[in-house]
Amino acid sequence: MEIAKNGGIYEIKGIIRTLKEVEEIKEIIKRDDSSELIIKITDSYILPSALIGFLMKQKEENNKEVTLLIKDENLFEMLMDLSLDEEFLIEKV
Repeated sequence: MEIAKNGGIYEIKGIIRTLKEVEEIKEIIKRDDSSELIIKITDSYILPSALIGFLMKQKEENNKEVTLLIKDENLFEMLMDLSLDEEFLIEKV
């Protein structure tokens, strides 16, 4: 798993598999002081609940708008089934 910021978009490549990877993502995003987080997930077909909870906290406690750009159809459908489109802007790319 790799995370890099290109312009204003965090791009996560590879499959997010471990809590260590989730912690790495969280530490990088915590340093962002902008009011909007745009995260493009290109390869992963799962999104760990620890990362979902962290993003919800960013929205609720830090007043950040969170946009998720999802490439994998199964992940996109899962997020929609969980009604996370009520919390975040979720787009299929």
